[in-house]
Amino acid sequence: MPSLNLKATIVSSLIAIAVFVFKLFSVVLKFPDDPTSILALRESPSLNNETLLHDYLDVSNYVIVISDENGFIGKSLYGFTVDYLAYALVLFSAFLWLLYVGKKKRKN
Repeated sequence: MPSLNLKATIVSSLIAIAVFVFKLFSVVLKFPDDPTSILALRESPSLNNETLLHDYLDVSNYVIVISDENGFIGKSLYGFTVDYLAYALVLFSAFLWLLYVGKKKRKN
């Protein structure tokens, strides 16, 4: 039976992977002459999470999740998640794996 430390490490790793995949495949679309913000999903991964579109027809390349004229609900939470939390969770998960491996080596 795996220890609680291994379970916590695996769960934190899965959460970190899910958040980082969300970061890679989501984007905020903006237009230069319009305050509309659109949260969308894209087909190819990218670390850039904000795109400036010059034509409304370019939106057809994305799957729109939510859109609003003055910024969608949760825009600040989304920004915090993709700018800081995704990297912090990956680092935290790596730290837990290092602790787990170090603990296992000390036992042997």
